[in-house]
Parts: sequence; structure tokens; C-alpha cells
Amino acid sequence: GAEIVLLPGTYTEPLVVPHDDITVHALEAETVIDGSSGPLRGGWTQGANGIWARPYSGAAHGCFAGTYESHGLECVLYNVGLDNNYHDNDALDFHAPFKSMWKLSDGVLRVCTSDGRSPVEHDIRVATQRIGLTIDGRPGAVIDGLQIRHFAEWVRCGGSPGVQFRNMDCRYTGGYAYGVWVRTFGKVIP
Repeated sequence: GAEIVLLPGTYTEPLVVPHDDITVHALEAETVIDGSSGPLRGGWTQGANGIWARPYSGAAHGCFAGTYESHGLECVLYNVGLDNNYHDNDALDFHAPFKSMWKLSDGVLRVCTSDGRSPVEHDIRVATQRIGLTIDGRPGAVIDGLQIRHFAEWVRCGGSPGVQFRNMDCRYTGGYAYGVWVRTFGKVIP
């Protein structure tokens, strides 16, 4: 089948596999598909209870602080404007304990970091794109060596038997999956 070779670099657009029996291969390890806003450094103001706010007008499918290595599980912030998974957030707003939460409402992004310090100190990023890699109806696709970062979902794969993921490094999902790090090494995922 055909092969697409991605050169090293950071790609900010999601990847959609174009046809069946294709191999998408990263030429080097530093090939990243990143769906984030980049660090949101300026414009933050501190409010009550350690909640920080700034204007934000783009799409937001997740919010992240630093890396897993620097923040552990607190690197994926809880979306209090959407989630009530544990039935402790009926008002869909910030609630105790105040840590690692975010909400986008009326053009204002509000963030509460795990230690209450400024978001600038935590490399806050927003997932601006929903899905990093789409493989729909593409049997036999092989995806090799990609890094996928900062999306609501890393991969959406449906109706694509025989797809293989090799040497993948996927981190930071803003969707309902709480996993922050997935690696595959030559494993076939049916």
C-alpha cells in the first residue's frame, strides 16, 4: 500500500487517514500532532478562592497544566462547566476541593490550578481541536511513530479492521477518558 511520511515538527491540524491499506510513518521521534492553543501566558487575573480568569474566544475541548511528569494526574483539568460525573457538581461550577478545574463561559476561561498559583506558572493550554487522528472505514492502516498531544480524543477509529498502531506516544486528553499517557509498541488493535 501507499505510505505517507511525516517530517519532524509540530503539526497543529488533525490527521485524517485518506485511504485503505496506507502506512502513516513519522520520519523521526519528534513528529507531534498537537491540538492545543499553545501556552496561554498573558491576560490572567486572580479572583476569589484561587480561581484565575482571562478572555478566551476559541474552541475548548480540554484544559491542561504542564506535563504528566511535572503535575501528575493534575495535568488534565476537570471541566466543571460540563462534567458532573461524580454527582458533586450539580451547579456545574467550581467547588471544593478547589484544584485542577476549568470552565469556559461567556468568553471567559476560568482556571483553578492544583496549588492555586498563577496559570502562567503551569503552562496552561486548551485543546482547540476535538480529534487528533481519524481512521474511519480505512482497513489495514498502519500508524507508526506519532506523538499526539492535547485533544479531546487522541484517535477515533471505526469500521477499520486490521489497523495497527506502532510506537505511539499519546498524551493529554480532555475527553472523558482520564488516561493521560498511552504507548503502544507494535500491538495490533482490532
